[in-house]
Amino acid sequence: MRSRESAHCSTWKQSALELSRWLVYIILLLVVTACSGNAKNTPTAPRPTDTATPALTETAVARLKTEAEATIVAARSTIEAARITPSPFQVGTPLSPLPTNVSLPSQPPTAAVSQEGGLSSALRSSRIQWSKPQRIPLPMGVQVWWPVLAADGKDNVHLAWANDTVQPWPVQYARWSDNQWSASETISAGSISCDSPSIVADANGRVSVAWLTRAGSTGIWLRRWQGGWQPPEEIGTTTAKAIELALATDGSVHAVWSFADRVIYRGGNSKAAAVPGLLGGIAAVAVDTTGIVFVASSQNDLKIVERSLNGAWSSPQTVWTGSGQPSLAADRKGRVHLSWCSDQQLYYAVHTAGSWSQPQLLATVGSDICEGFGVGLAVDGAGNLHLAVGLDKAGAAYIGQENGAWNQLQVIYAERTGKADIAIDTQGRIHIVLWPGAIHLIGSLGS
Repeated sequence: MRSRESAHCSTWKQSALELSRWLVYIILLLVVTACSGNAKNTPTAPRPTDTATPALTETAVARLKTEAEATIVAARSTIEAARITPSPFQVGTPLSPLPTNVSLPSQPPTAAVSQEGGLSSALRSSRIQWSKPQRIPLPMGVQVWWPVLAADGKDNVHLAWANDTVQPWPVQYARWSDNQWSASETISAGSISCDSPSIVADANGRVSVAWLTRAGSTGIWLRRWQGGWQPPEEIGTTTAKAIELALATDGSVHAVWSFADRVIYRGGNSKAAAVPGLLGGIAAVAVDTTGIVFVASSQNDLKIVERSLNGAWSSPQTVWTGSGQPSLAADRKGRVHLSWCSDQQLYYAVHTAGSWSQPQLLATVGSDICEGFGVGLAVDGAGNLHLAVGLDKAGAAYIGQENGAWNQLQVIYAERTGKADIAIDTQGRIHIVLWPGAIHLIGSLGS
């Protein structure tokens, strides 16, 4: 499985190459224009070498100039089309069915989406209606990398990200409240670039944000907000691939990260230590209502271990044979939900009554981008699961449950998307933030 950064680089490398080609054409136009001006305004006698190499005629100059100008017009159109802007796509409306030869299980309701964004038939359409995509207002020049969302119990939604446009990269934060976003603020400190934050928020409005330092540096940091930001706390002293946070019902914060060939866990008052039985790989964590900690990781296969109340770890259980970056979330009914992408397919399993269900295929997403960026996962107050996933060139999609039954997959954004994260506020509204572009959408249940 690719790392997050390598997935990001490989996805957008082609766009950078195309832009470089357009810049070469622009330089050519400038050179041609200069030659044309010299030919018209400063005529000179031919040099002896000119008899061996014919001079560029005005006709040839004009032809090259016309071709270069046409190329620039095409380049502008291409660049403008690639820019992330609010899409005219009518969100909340299912697309026309597209035939597919993918065999999907009869339960739960399923759908498939191709790279063009076509949806196959599903058991029922979703009643979620979506707002128009809106870019989160940020200061000029601020770019969002790896946005993460969390909702508290006071109807606020919290957003953290790494700003990759300045050196060193800072971790920044903004809050959505009263239907608008606050000004952004930098919450990391020091002269070392930060990366891949994770965020949680509890019912009382307390927020915790963790991040890691970029390649070549060590340190995993946690910062808490409770009426104001507390000083950053170093919770780990190693390098890491990624960090994930989870909240327990008692308000304690639990963290996992990957270091070399190990998964490291730190929670409550415990010290950071390797999780037995799990190899390195992107890890996820959740805590059920009884305080049992679940840690999932996928190095070769997707495996899960449990930490009991006395601190003992169970033997690893293989939930899925194959790669897949896991996402975990616990609900108020004591269940733990798991979702992942593997081989361009979106899967789901649930832990209840002491055991894991069989993996269920939710959709074929037509892109492996979600295997690198993961699945955004949130649970509402009724225990319904909600998922957001980036589809690369096909945009972004949402799939969720209503009264425990799965609805049809919806493409909610039509522009290129890598990462998608999701949170549910106290009014049951679904907030999704997409990267690149820091695009915000809100979904609510329609009639």
